[in-house]
Parts: sequence; structure tokens; C-alpha cells
Amino acid sequence: NNILQVTDQRVKIMSEIIKSMRIVKMYCWEMAFDKKIRHVRRREIIQYMCSLMFECAQLLFSHTYINVTFLMMYGTMWWFNIRFDIRFFAIASCLLGQMRLSVVEFFNNAVRSLVHYMAAQKRIQTFLLLDESERDNRLLSRSHSELACIEKIEPTIVKNIQTQSPKVICNLKRAQWEKSDLDI
Repeated sequence: NNILQVTDQRVKIMSEIIKSMRIVKMYCWEMAFDKKIRHVRRREIIQYMCSLMFECAQLLFSHTYINVTFLMMYGTMWWFNIRFDIRFFAIASCLLGQMRLSVVEFFNNAVRSLVHYMAAQKRIQTFLLLDESERDNRLLSRSHSELACIEKIEPTIVKNIQTQSPKVICNLKRAQWEKSDLDI
């Protein structure tokens, strides 16, 4: 009974140590994670601001579309000394009002969809043009079939050496953050 209590105490202490190590590791990497997250968030906010500016310009254009068009028409008529015709402006007002939805909203949606399509097409092309298998030479593994092939090629050497089980040889000397498109 005393042995079990001591074992339980040891397991509890080891568990607390492992939890503490995780917390210490988290605090050690906190600044690096914070810096990376802030950098990505800053870029996200800038892109979001650009998107909002575009939507603001579109909203402004949609509300002032008819007035600006009439101002340009009136200015052109005044510049070229063309007689002002109320019937023409009434018909133009009705036509512009009806075209507002198709010109402003649908054209904006078409441009936005085209931009999304081009981005998706670029991602898909990049993915499809990747090599079939990019093997990391730092991690070399030997399968049973490779060992059998080696036995056929070098029978005298393999007979002297006992059969090896499959193993993984890791030649990795260091590790670092992977560079990505998000890094400037």
C-alpha cells in the first residue's frame, strides 16, 4: 500500500513537472508567437481596409450615379451650346434609374467574382504544378522492399550482416520557422 502511494505521488509530481514545462515553453515562445500573429493581423487589417475603401467608393458611386451623370450631360450640353431639352432629361432620368441596378450592382459583382476567380485559378495552378512527391532528403527511411532490393544487389555483404529492421535515419541538424508569403 505504501509503495502504491509513493508511486502515485511520483506520477503526480511528474505530471505537474510536465505541465509546468509546457507552461514554461509557452512563455518562452510567447513573444515570437505574439510578433508573428501581430504581423499577420496587421496585414489582414490593411487588406480589410482596402476592401472597405473599395466598398465605400462603390456605395458613393451608387448613390451619386444619376446626379453625376446628369451633371456631366448638362456640362457637355452647355460647353457645346446644345439646346436644353426637358423631354430628353426626363427619358434619360428614367433610363438611368432603371440601369442603376445593372450598371452599379451587377458590374461590381462581376468585377469581384473575376478577382476571386483569378486568385483561385492561381492557387489551383500552383498546386497542380507541384512535383508529385517532394521528398525531404533529411529524413531517409528504409522499407522492407528496399532492404530486399539491397539483398539482391549485394548478396555477399548482406549475408554477413544480420537482417535489419526498417528504421528512420534523421539527418536534421536544425529547425527554424518556415518562410511563407506572409513574411515581408
